[in-house]
Amino acid sequence: MKWAVKQLESALNGVVENLPPLIFVYGDDGGAVRQHAQALAAHIAPDQDDPFLSDKISVEDIAETPSCLLDSTSTISFGGGMRLVRLSGVNGDLPRAQMDAVTNAVKDCLAAPQEGSVVVIAAPGVDKSSALARAVEKSKEAAAVRCFQASLRDLTSHIQGFFREQGKTVEPEAMLFLKENLGNDRDITLQELDKLALYTAHDSAITLEHCLQSVTSAPSMSVFKLCDALGKRDSKQVDIYMRMLKEEGADFYMISMLVLRHLRRLLEANEMVAEGMTADQAMGKLKPPVFFGKQEFAYQMRVYPLPRLRRIFERFYQMQLESRQGYLPAEMVFERGILGLSL
Repeated sequence: MKWAVKQLESALNGVVENLPPLIFVYGDDGGAVRQHAQALAAHIAPDQDDPFLSDKISVEDIAETPSCLLDSTSTISFGGGMRLVRLSGVNGDLPRAQMDAVTNAVKDCLAAPQEGSVVVIAAPGVDKSSALARAVEKSKEAAAVRCFQASLRDLTSHIQGFFREQGKTVEPEAMLFLKENLGNDRDITLQELDKLALYTAHDSAITLEHCLQSVTSAPSMSVFKLCDALGKRDSKQVDIYMRMLKEEGADFYMISMLVLRHLRRLLEANEMVAEGMTADQAMGKLKPPVFFGKQEFAYQMRVYPLPRLRRIFERFYQMQLESRQGYLPAEMVFERGILGLSL
C-alpha cells in the first residue's frame, strides 16, 4: 500500500506493533529517504547495536544467499519485543541483476509476513515504475513511502522556518539564490543551511553575499562583479575580474553562461522599456526581479541601448561557435570575447 510522508510521521508517534511488516522508503530526495528510514529504525529498535533486536542485511548478502532476508524476519528476538531488519545498499544505480535479486527477496517476505519484525528499506533514487516499488505498493503487508524533491513552496517554508528559529531573516535576493541552488537533497540542504547559519553567527539577516561566500554550489563572487563591470562597459575592471577568475580556476563555460544571463536580463528590461514601461517597472517584471542595486542596473540599461544589446547577442553566439571549432583554446576564445563585449 502507498503511504504519504505524513502517514509515516504519524506512525512514528504510534505503537511499534501497529507498523506493517515491511516499510519501503524511496524516491528522488535521497536525504529525505535516509532521514525517514533512520527515524523508523530508531522507533523500532532504539538500541540498534543489540544483535537480538536488530539485524542488517546488505544487497551483497542477498546476492550470495537469496533467502537471508526472509530468514532474518523469521528470527524471534531474545526476550521479546519488535525486531528490526534493515536492508541496506538499495538504490537507483544498482545493476539489473542485483535489483532483481532484491525484488525477489522482498516478494518472498511479502508472501510470508512475520509477526514480531519490521523490515525497513531505504532506496534513494529508485523510481516508482520499478518492479520493487510496484510489488510493495500492491501488498497489504507493506507500506511504500515516496520522497519527492521539495517544491519551491516547501523549500521556501523550510528555509524561512530554519532561520526563524535562529532569529534571522532572509533577504529576497538571498532567498531566490537559495531556492535555485538547494532543495534536491534534504541532507545537503540542511548541511548548507547549517553552514550558512554558522557563517552568519553575528548577523541578523542573510544576504546574497553571505550565500555566495558560504554555499558550496555558489559561483565565485568575482563572476557577479565581472557581469556588473561588463554591464558598465568598464573594460579595465572586466580584465581584472577575468584574471581573478582565471587564477581561481573558474570554469569559463560557466562564466560565459552567467554573462549571457546578465546580458539577457538587460535586453529583456530594455525591450519592456521600449514598449512603454519605466525602467523601475521593467526591473520589477524580471524573473527574478531586481531588488537591490537598481540604480546600477538602470545605468547599465542606458549604457547598453537595445540595438547594441541585440548585436552583442549575435557576437556572443559566434564566440560560442568559435570555442567549439578548436582553432584556439576555448578559454582564450571566451576570455578575448568577453573583454571585447565591454569595448
